[in-house]
Amino acid sequence: MQCRRRDPSRWPLRISASLIFVSSLLGAAETIAQRTAGTSPGTAPVEFFGCTALKGTAQQFSCMLVPDDQLTLWVRGRDCKDIQVADSGQPLQAETKFIQGGCQLRLPRSSGLHQSTLTLTDRRTQQPLWSMPLDRSKPTLLEWKRKVWDRASSNLEDILPDLQRRATERLDPEELIDVTYALGWVNYRLGHRSEAVQQLSYLSRLAEKYQYRSISVDAGYYQSFLLRTADLPQEAQATLDNIAQFAIPGDSRGSANIDKERAGFAFAGERLDVATGFFDRAHDTTVRVDDRAVLVSILPQLAELHHRLGHSERAEQLLTEMAGLLDGQPECKQAGLWAFAGAVGIEIGIDLGKQVLIVGRPLRDILQRALAQEKRCMVSSSRAVIFLSLMQLSRLEGKYAEAHDWAEKFRLMSDYAAHVGIEFMEQEALLALAEGRGNDALRLFRAMDLASKKLSGTFINTYKCSAAVGIAEAQSAQSQSDPQTQDVIRNCLAPTSSFLSVPLRRGLERRANRMGLLTR
Repeated sequence: MQCRRRDPSRWPLRISASLIFVSSLLGAAETIAQRTAGTSPGTAPVEFFGCTALKGTAQQFSCMLVPDDQLTLWVRGRDCKDIQVADSGQPLQAETKFIQGGCQLRLPRSSGLHQSTLTLTDRRTQQPLWSMPLDRSKPTLLEWKRKVWDRASSNLEDILPDLQRRATERLDPEELIDVTYALGWVNYRLGHRSEAVQQLSYLSRLAEKYQYRSISVDAGYYQSFLLRTADLPQEAQATLDNIAQFAIPGDSRGSANIDKERAGFAFAGERLDVATGFFDRAHDTTVRVDDRAVLVSILPQLAELHHRLGHSERAEQLLTEMAGLLDGQPECKQAGLWAFAGAVGIEIGIDLGKQVLIVGRPLRDILQRALAQEKRCMVSSSRAVIFLSLMQLSRLEGKYAEAHDWAEKFRLMSDYAAHVGIEFMEQEALLALAEGRGNDALRLFRAMDLASKKLSGTFINTYKCSAAVGIAEAQSAQSQSDPQTQDVIRNCLAPTSSFLSVPLRRGLERRANRMGLLTR
């Protein structure tokens, strides 16, 4: 980021992209944690990753596999040399690594048997440690879902009617689950948020009916995410509470996703330390089983949290780590992560007072790359964040006409979280302030303050304080003042207040001091 440091005191220190990924819980966090942090069946705690789906009960389930699946296990507290792996009695040569106090086992894509049993045995005593039935009898399981999951295509609107037609046909349970899953995802990609939630809710019920427990958890996770980012925290929390009871102990993907969603609620409640703890736990879970698809989505969110806690150098390191894992990820997933990383990178650069590069490229290039990918992937919610980030970056670089162009593109969008709309109001107000349009800035900051009060507790304090400082700046530019607004600012920045992130507090303090508000 090559910013012309015209007035750093007017740069907001908050991350707009967070509003897509993390947006109030914690009520049942401990009980949920107890339900989901259990161990795998057997005498040894085992975590596993790589099943297309898990079918059965928490006590008796099968790992459903399709031809390309590869399993990874992690056995707590065991040396790798002491573990023997077999598939229906046939020994397997696994790639092993000792990590986090246990043994990671990457298994070969094993036999073509429709039904078999994976077993772990203590090599020294020949005592069984753990077992899991494997089922390869449905090689097309979730085929439609895989087709549309990360599809970079402009024909999703053409696919939707075909899926809707197929959903009305006589389908076996697996086909119906597959089509419903695909319908939910296509609707999300097309910006039909309410339809996506409806399909995911139906999917969860279907999966429960036919005992595809991991699919029920997946559906509930995405449903909770969509509800939370639509500022419906109560509905989202109820969904999260429900899916926790269906999680199978040892299923690393389900456990990590639930922890990710818990972190999102904690983040929205401005409990940043709690959110970081949940993300750290999800991070460790994915590392143990080498689940790179989830790990790469956790890293930028961890970066954001560390930045908000004042650890911007660590945040920069996490973005670099994320970038190193993106190769091989589907294009559409890359697009969203690049967008997020670019927005976080802007804020890190502001806090550190330096240019932030990701894989050696300026943030503008990163955001432009994300935009090109998003256009092919048709994920309009991420596109809104990209427009907002490019608007912010252009303003910081003094390219005001360009900032207006990006603002106009944003106004044409409709699919974004309510919080993103408030972020846009702030960026518009800051642009007006930079251009000397004090009346416009004052109007926009007041609109931002009013809009933030309609949120369900999510970052109300953050927006209230930012809006108050902005209102004071706009008034000052017109030789006006408002004692009530000044009192709000002093309360926000009082030494006893703790609800603002470290970088945001620093930024607001600089701006308030510039007006002499904290020295009176």
